[in-house]
Amino acid sequence: TIGPPLQRAAGVDAFFGDFLGVFAERATSQPTLDVSSIRGGYQGEGARAIIPAEAACTVTIRTVSGQDGEAMWSRFVEHVMAFAEPGISIETELLSSAHPFLMS
Repeated sequence: TIGPPLQRAAGVDAFFGDFLGVFAERATSQPTLDVSSIRGGYQGEGARAIIPAEAACTVTIRTVSGQDGEAMWSRFVEHVMAFAEPGISIETELLSSAHPFLMS
């Protein structure tokens, strides 16, 4: 089976859930929201205990059949903006959007 070799390659002792039955589906055809980068604060060598004046992150939202990418982005932005405290500025930018599709 693919389970043990993949576990060794991933460096994990076990996978959670019904790994062999749903792995391909979870990995390829279910919606996801991934934080692909976080930037902010001190970027040099060593640690610094500071509160950055600004920070940024990049997210990827994978949509599936029946979902609209721009609508999902709007819902994400609405959720993020709900955490804006007075005096905090949050800016968002949709870099790209495409309709979901499934390949076989």
